Amino acid sequence: MTFLEGESVTSQTLGERIKLEIKGRIDRKELAEGDTVASENELCARFGVSRGLARQALRDLELE
Repeated sequence: MTFLEGESVTSQTLGERIKLEIKGRIDRKELAEGDTVASENELCARFGVSRGLARQALRDLELE
C-alpha cells in the first residue's frame, strides 16, 4: 500500500478496502451466495487491521 505524503489511513478507509475486496470477489463470481468469506483473523492478517475493524467491515457488508 502506497500513501502520498501527508495522507493518513483512517479506520473507515481500511474497512472500505476490506468491503471492496469482498465485493470484488462476489462480482468476479469467486464467491457465491452461501460461500464462506475470509475469517476475521484472516482479514486482520491480510489488511493489518484490528479484529474489531474486520468484524465491523463484515457486519457492514451484511447490512448492504
